[in-house]
Amino acid sequence: MSVDQATSYEAQALLTKVTGYYKTLPGATFTNTTRMSAADMPEPMVQAVDVAIAKPNHFALRSNDDVMSSNVVCNGSS
Repeated sequence: MSVDQATSYEAQALLTKVTGYYKTLPGATFTNTTRMSAADMPEPMVQAVDVAIAKPNHFALRSNDDVMSSNVVCNGSS
């Protein structure tokens, strides 16, 4: 087995373990930050969104940006 194959197996095993752990949680919260840039833009655009997820099918995405703000919420049925 090559070093690359061994590393790949170790990485897959770790990802499987982490995924298994997250599946046991009732929910999770985090902030997702997206940075967008282009050659013709004077400066990059940065947008932060707070994300909250709860089992079985509840979630909320709430923007922290005043300019491009949007909220998406699911209460489990709509």
